[in-house]
Amino acid sequence: MSFELADLSENNREFDEDEHDNILRKADKILESEKLLNNGNNNSSGDDEIKENDERAQIFNLKSIAIPIFYFTLGFLLRFPSLPLRLYLRNTIGATPGQQAVVFAVVMGMPWNLKVFIGFFSDTVPIRGQRRKPYMFFGTILCTTSWLLFGLYPSEKAPIGIICLLLFFAVLGMIIADVMSDALVVERVKFEKKKGGIQSVVWMLRFFGGVCGYLISGWLMEYGNVHPKTIFFITGFVPLVTLLPSVYFLEDQRVLVKGTQKEESLEKLWILWDTLQSPYIWKPMVFIYIFASGPNAGDAFSNFLLGPLGFTESTYSYLLTIGMLSQMAGAFIYRKYLSDVNWHKLFCITLLVGSCLSATQLILVSRLNVKWGIPDIVFAFGDEIINDTVAFIIQMPTLVMCAALCPKGIEGVLYALMVCVNNIALSVGGAVSGALTDSLGITNTNFEKLFELVLIASLATLLPILFLPCVPKDAKECEEAAKELEAENNFDETLMQGRPRGSSDADRSNNNTNRKKKGQKSKWGGGLLVFLLVAGLIFSISDTAYKLSYKDDED
Repeated sequence: MSFELADLSENNREFDEDEHDNILRKADKILESEKLLNNGNNNSSGDDEIKENDERAQIFNLKSIAIPIFYFTLGFLLRFPSLPLRLYLRNTIGATPGQQAVVFAVVMGMPWNLKVFIGFFSDTVPIRGQRRKPYMFFGTILCTTSWLLFGLYPSEKAPIGIICLLLFFAVLGMIIADVMSDALVVERVKFEKKKGGIQSVVWMLRFFGGVCGYLISGWLMEYGNVHPKTIFFITGFVPLVTLLPSVYFLEDQRVLVKGTQKEESLEKLWILWDTLQSPYIWKPMVFIYIFASGPNAGDAFSNFLLGPLGFTESTYSYLLTIGMLSQMAGAFIYRKYLSDVNWHKLFCITLLVGSCLSATQLILVSRLNVKWGIPDIVFAFGDEIINDTVAFIIQMPTLVMCAALCPKGIEGVLYALMVCVNNIALSVGGAVSGALTDSLGITNTNFEKLFELVLIASLATLLPILFLPCVPKDAKECEEAAKELEAENNFDETLMQGRPRGSSDADRSNNNTNRKKKGQKSKWGGGLLVFLLVAGLIFSISDTAYKLSYKDDED
């Protein structure tokens, strides 16, 4: 009996062990199946994410088609009414040169200096959860309405005050849409695999729109005898039928804002100031400022072409058109062949080449081309093509750099600030060029010292090479810097409330530890950038006011 029980117990133990082994094998199979399933889901999720990012980087689909349409329209609006407006002010209104300068330099120039505030407002005050689309729609309507009212004004001679008001709002509307489009480009640049592609395309579209505007405007006035006010009406009609419908389909990611408007504004200001202190931001901006503020001989050389060399206005306009086409070519060459080149090498080589090519103007000034049997117009066109192509190849990395450095949440205001720094530096460079031209005694009739001016301007283009260490080596380094800035400040555009979460003492301590790894933030650096921005803005406005008062005294 005991033997039978022992045998049964042994059989049961063997059965339990066999059953246990079977259960383990089944469990292993289940785990393996789940693992394969999870891997498949992860791969599927990763593939979906890659596909989604590729779609976001596309600007020629229905959800983003407003972006390329806008840049073409922007180029068109900048060039199409420019010559008719100048002729209308001079011939129909009888505006003095001082009044014309007020219209072009102050009334139409001031909105460009408001880009920072427009960008800050759109980043801080979303409308129904959207930060770009509503403002772009409003800017388009404002621009369109202003030009249409100008063209439909009942009297042929509109009062100069009404003209200034309509032109101010027309340009302001265009600038609002421009800031929104720039921010949309910056948001999409983060998803493209090869940096610089989107920006090259939109700039080529902008230049192409400008060429179309130049040519169509000239043909309408020369061959169609179209009145300038009709040109103004057409200017307002173009964005109404091209840009406005495309804005309706624009995809603009919604953001959830928590907290009061005051808290949101203070948070954005804190984040912006904290970002400006980063060496990844203020150092490249100093380079861009130096790069753009150098003296040039552009105005004096243009007067030399129109004066002693006898270039007609139509010939000069064709020269400008060729220049825009050359800039298109420069954007294409960068996108096709140079986007992966180390920026330090690219800047160094192109600045050296650009300096040498700009010095070729000395051949025209000294009249050596005549001795060589090369006509002035042939040499001028060739010089324009080569110089403008190289000039925009130099410009492209700075545009890519500005877009890549912008962290999430403040793309609009930070990119607008960077562009504003560049524009103000150009104004400072123009003022320096004017002072240098006057000191050399160059006038509309005296070009004896033009050779020296061109030589100084050519050598000055080499100065930015000394500041190349301030520039990131490539777009990838810019992206890493932007991600570090986002991590430091704990950016999250869907949870904006109170102070940024990186502003607590504990977070600041952690942030300081992270900063030591790659770069210490500097209040002096951020302050230098703000000083250059504010001082340059005050200087450019003061210089414009002085020139206007000087012209009024002459009149």
